Amino acid sequence: MKSETMRNKGVQFLGGVPLRNFQATLLKRKFKEIESIPFYRTIIRENGIDINGDPFKALSEMPLIGATDYSRLTDDLIKHLGNDIYLIDSSSGSTGKPKQRLLTLKDEYLEIEQMLRIFRQAGFQRGYNLLLLDMWFPNMYPLFLRAANLMGINNVLAFGLNHDPEYVVAKMDRLDMDVIITIPSVIYSTIDLLLEKWKHPTQRRKPKKILFFGECLPAAFSKRIHDAIQAEIYSYYGSTELGCIGCDCRERDGFHVFEDMFFVELSDERCCGSTTVGELVLTTLQMDGTPLMRYQTRDTVSLDRSACACGNPFARIKILGRSDDMISIFGSKYYVKQFADIFFHITNKSPRFELMVANRKEADGHRYQLKLVLPADLRAYEDRILKGLLLLETIEFYVKSNYLDIFFEYVDACYFKNGTRKTAGNMRTTCPEIGQSFTIIPTG
Repeated sequence: MKSETMRNKGVQFLGGVPLRNFQATLLKRKFKEIESIPFYRTIIRENGIDINGDPFKALSEMPLIGATDYSRLTDDLIKHLGNDIYLIDSSSGSTGKPKQRLLTLKDEYLEIEQMLRIFRQAGFQRGYNLLLLDMWFPNMYPLFLRAANLMGINNVLAFGLNHDPEYVVAKMDRLDMDVIITIPSVIYSTIDLLLEKWKHPTQRRKPKKILFFGECLPAAFSKRIHDAIQAEIYSYYGSTELGCIGCDCRERDGFHVFEDMFFVELSDERCCGSTTVGELVLTTLQMDGTPLMRYQTRDTVSLDRSACACGNPFARIKILGRSDDMISIFGSKYYVKQFADIFFHITNKSPRFELMVANRKEADGHRYQLKLVLPADLRAYEDRILKGLLLLETIEFYVKSNYLDIFFEYVDACYFKNGTRKTAGNMRTTCPEIGQSFTIIPTG
């Protein structure tokens, strides 16, 4: 009863309107808007969907759309929006492939408002010193800067760790920073150095809060930082295609999805105790530039609609994994399938293999290591496989710049039959000290 009461109140700016009523109004309006877009007009006509009736029934009759559909849709939207396009955002995104996301001026304001929500949820305050820490200059920075400025946070610095992490961290020692916004893999590569500096008695101020974005944040790694420097750790969930989707709260019990911005569904859902588990499917309710109806995120999540002690009425999700696993190297995303395709193209086989990605501290700095464990009969193909790997986006640059080392290990066929390796399919483990590990055993 308490949960239902909280949910019916909605968030404060809804003015007491029940959330579902609010979503219904937005859905009706969205169906009217997308009817003029060729991509959606065809779907509505071919499926005989009545968009003038119950909006939730109409939505349930829409087919799920994915990455291939997204590319076709954006082609239509560029023609449809014309001069209303304010910004075209493009990055690797959650799919690991470059995607274009179109935004109108209204969308840009909504994005800033979403980021302000995240900042407020994390307890950012006027007058804070904010440090943006990354390898490069991600396209999220302007959004952070605009939101920070509206909060009265005007002292914002951006540091890049791509050349000499030790030098940059030493310079950071002179800063009075309150908040760091960064991605997990950046902190992984410098964690020992950073924690030592923050514990050092000459450090004027260690960060009060760290906000992570862009990658999954393992709970064990978050706890290690908190235990070492007592900083509050927050993270938010988003993607290139959908923007800011949700953020965690002080209870650290999942991401609260902005349900006034997204209608939440799960495909292939199944009950798991008090939660349901499945692939997250989202419909944008207010974005005009790139309206997405029942978009498959490829993230497997648990969905919890019970009341949260923080008072936020929105449902919570926990990311359990990806339906199309990837590895991340300095924020660049690579499908595991890309590696499998290289092996097949060169050897005409679909071998069992293992990938391991790690951050290591070497004498001359921090770098990534990519280790490929392959069957012994592929040893003769090593040079050709390496050439194929160097053709993957930015891999050659990382290798030539000494940011990445690639290693090969060859094992007997029985290696993949021991223990959990008997299971067919993809298995993934993530550890902040080791990185990411995949064991790939093709089925069939």
